[in-house]
Amino acid sequence: MPVTEVRAGIIIGPGSAAFEVMRDLTLNLPVMVTPRWVRATSPPIALHNLLVYLERLAALPEAAGQVYDAGGPETCSYEDMMRAMATYWLGLVTAVPANIARALIGGLKHDFSADDAALRQLVPQKLLGVDEAITAALQQEREGATAARWTEGNFAIRGERHDVAFYAKRASGSAVTNASPEAVWQVLCTIGGDTRYFAYNWLWTLREIMDWLVGGPGLTRGRRHPTELRLGDAVDYWTVVGLEPARRLTLHFGMRAPGAGVLEFEIESLQSGQTRVTATAYWHPRGVWGLAYWYALVPAHLVVFTGMTRGIGRLAEESAR
Repeated sequence: MPVTEVRAGIIIGPGSAAFEVMRDLTLNLPVMVTPRWVRATSPPIALHNLLVYLERLAALPEAAGQVYDAGGPETCSYEDMMRAMATYWLGLVTAVPANIARALIGGLKHDFSADDAALRQLVPQKLLGVDEAITAALQQEREGATAARWTEGNFAIRGERHDVAFYAKRASGSAVTNASPEAVWQVLCTIGGDTRYFAYNWLWTLREIMDWLVGGPGLTRGRRHPTELRLGDAVDYWTVVGLEPARRLTLHFGMRAPGAGVLEFEIESLQSGQTRVTATAYWHPRGVWGLAYWYALVPAHLVVFTGMTRGIGRLAEESAR
């Protein structure tokens, strides 16, 4: 099978690790001391231009088996790009996964140039400069033109804020039960309202009171139906944004916090005849305070989610007797 390879350095667009690191830094830190790598240069390419190359090359027989460099029309430093966005604390001020960020930084120590004459000749198009590419990337998000699941930076889930991180931090807990996936689903669909959250309800109440004290909807409780859910339903301060019966339930977080969050339950049938239920929190932090909020709550999340899933499994087994 012939393979065509397109090699690009920095890609400017939603989801690009380099773009998201620069976004997190420039939109959340008014002042920073920068390391030497910010002076390394490269010809950044707009995501739109790269996608045009990928789409059109697939239809050109002469591109089969070839390797092409892809770059934009300008060569500039990372400092220039960061200044253009707004204005090496990777683990503290960026939500980009640490392994991706470390790999990115490893390559930033060197200048990069693209010998893209062959690619430009084969697929002619107007290449966007750095300022144009950044403007286009942010406009794409505002218009909802970037298709993304909520864990990958859905703009609406992020409160339509550019300073809320594209990538999500996550924490989860799971349990295995002898009940069927259908029985687990029936119990899960009673979440919130009078049923509450299957374990550690006093912790949920404490968090709700804290939210209410700062003007949030924390003490708002109730739901449309005690045992049924549908897309768009309000469940206390959550909103149902994903629903696959006996497989997955996704809830959007509605309390006041420096960022945006989602809680997702997944139900998996095991070969042993048992069922695994997993609860995972995804958090898109807004700046340093959003990350501090997340790290402060991670220990509690790990305990609570394990307790929740065990409670769901226990109730499902009791309902099946």
